Amino acid sequence: MNTRWIFIFEVLLTFIPGIMSAQEDSVIPGNRIAEQVSAVINKRDEAYTYSYTVSNGVRAEQSIWQFRLILPESVQVSNQEAPNGWRGHGGPYGDRIGWGSPSDADVSPGSSLGGFSFTTTNSLPAIVPYYAEGYAPAPTFEEGMAEDSIPGYTDLTPYGPGVVGKTVGPIPPPLVIHCCEFSRHPHILQASMR
Repeated sequence: MNTRWIFIFEVLLTFIPGIMSAQEDSVIPGNRIAEQVSAVINKRDEAYTYSYTVSNGVRAEQSIWQFRLILPESVQVSNQEAPNGWRGHGGPYGDRIGWGSPSDADVSPGSSLGGFSFTTTNSLPAIVPYYAEGYAPAPTFEEGMAEDSIPGYTDLTPYGPGVVGKTVGPIPPPLVIHCCEFSRHPHILQASMR
């Protein structure tokens, strides 16, 4: 009888590491990218056009398949453009404007992709957060497991299992401009007048 239990124990030791590994591998966050976002802003009349290039470093382990800007809700966006193979999403008002690649047009490691753009008329350029996500297979869930609370996946960022960074984007202009703000730092004012 002791031999039987030893055999069962040995079998379990053989299969448990594989089962544990499979469970760990089933939840892969989209943060294995080396993203860099560059922005170009063009002003024409009262409108600003924001154009972005998304790069993914050679050391990235995933291709980038989502790119979003987190904006104040009052920013009005129009003329959203997407690169070939990508789709824009987000409405004229809202806190996010983004693009996704439902195809093989992802930004692969070691490459860059431009063509992400939109126009605003009620905003000024400022620093805003962006969100980028690398492609990973969708996580699998055991029966009864809560799909919206996977530690290290759903709570990785406030926006999803990717990466958050900073770039230039639109924000509403201030309602009141205090000239005193500029007088505290005269060297900045002098430099901007040159």
